[in-house]
Amino acid sequence: MHQLNSLTTAIAASQHLLPKGKRQLSAVLVAGGGGKLGGEVVRQLVAAVSMGRYSHVSLMATKQFHAAMDGVHVLPVSSTVTGWQPLKFDEAGNQIQTAVVMFEPPRMFYARERTIWTPHPSELPDLAKWMRASGIRHLVVVLPHQPGLLPAALQHGLANLDEQLVTTLGFERVIFMRMAQTDVAVKTGNFGERIANWMLGIGNYMLPANQAPLRITQIAKLVEQVLRISPAGNFVIPPSGDLPKSWDLGESVE
Repeated sequence: MHQLNSLTTAIAASQHLLPKGKRQLSAVLVAGGGGKLGGEVVRQLVAAVSMGRYSHVSLMATKQFHAAMDGVHVLPVSSTVTGWQPLKFDEAGNQIQTAVVMFEPPRMFYARERTIWTPHPSELPDLAKWMRASGIRHLVVVLPHQPGLLPAALQHGLANLDEQLVTTLGFERVIFMRMAQTDVAVKTGNFGERIANWMLGIGNYMLPANQAPLRITQIAKLVEQVLRISPAGNFVIPPSGDLPKSWDLGESVE
């Protein structure tokens, strides 16, 4: 019996000394990362890369360029989703299991930002189908925080997002983050109506602090937090940024 116990102890000790396999990290794909909000989201995800949560951030663009931030790889794509072949691995040979989609147009300060690919809202169903066929399991769609500043055609596209279709494609998690109202403002040439709409809009500045829309930096932090802690299922995050009480909320966004 003593010999048996010694043998069991030796086997357990040898197993304990075996080197543990390194966990294979996946990349996170970003579509629409060229706007102001997109830039902040990319920075937050790069910070998550440095903490070992992802292998890198794969940023979709219509042309290859050298990314200024470590941890960002450029994924060249054509300008329209139609005809894209499913992507099993990115340019670095890593699987992509997580994706963030945003719709704000890229900033035009630098040539590389002008090449960052941004989907039109009408492309979301085809984009989501391509992502699912590419093995992506987790999808976060972030609606613009200032939709009134977008071109009219883009605003109308946001009003017609086919969210229900996206939730039926087989993703493990789909989270729509409504960071501002997406109702399309009706433009009118009537001066009196414009004044009335402006006066009614003043009420938006009288909201309590806990009901006011989040700032860009807060939204970007919230995107990373949602990816980190949200359970399986389909969810909608309101403009306040309040997460469902059923989640393990972890750290709050300040």
